[in-house]
Amino acid sequence: MIVNAFSTLGLQGTGSSTLPWILDSGASNHMTNSFGGLINIRKYCGSSHIQTANGNALPFVAVGDIPPLKDIFVSPKIAVNLASVGQFVDNNCDVYFSKHGCIVHDQMSG
Repeated sequence: MIVNAFSTLGLQGTGSSTLPWILDSGASNHMTNSFGGLINIRKYCGSSHIQTANGNALPFVAVGDIPPLKDIFVSPKIAVNLASVGQFVDNNCDVYFSKHGCIVHDQMSG
């Protein structure tokens, strides 16, 4: 159901990436391994990195957008596309979970 919702937004199979987007309550940022479908790409030259659950530090090389997602980290070494629950909430969205799936609701546009 979550994959279907993201597919409706155009977030599955976009560009060269065929990985689905996984809604992750533990991810601090949206992240992907592909530039496919991204717009407003900005090269990242800082020293921050993505800290994985197993303790690895993955560098990210750019930040881009796939509307409605903004500020997506691009790390070629990440194995999945992650949509951050926290980043949705920080960007004025409500995220509702139930046994049937989840809903991400934009408070500004409805």
